[in-house]
Amino acid sequence: MATPTPKANAVLFQEECDRALNPHNRTQEIMQIISVPTVFTCKTPTAGWINLALIRQVMDDEDTKVVVVTWLNGDSSVFYEENADAILSALKEVQQRCNSNRFKNRRL
Repeated sequence: MATPTPKANAVLFQEECDRALNPHNRTQEIMQIISVPTVFTCKTPTAGWINLALIRQVMDDEDTKVVVVTWLNGDSSVFYEENADAILSALKEVQQRCNSNRFKNRRL
């Protein structure tokens, strides 16, 4: 049996994401991104700069290193390998930064 190519795996992953986004089939865990009126930039190796604040939803598959991003306007983009890693690490960094700021701004 032939080994599927990364692009074939990405197509299968996109189909899984489409099924997961169907409101009648909510078996996968989906990470929701809350939109804020700010700019969180991320430099990807080959896809240029992206604004993480414009992301509505992120679905990732660590085995095939594929990230499917749904933007605020409903469009989606697929990022592969190094670009996917850059986006995921930037999102984790932003999450840590936001959580630490939330604690600092909290009145005790």
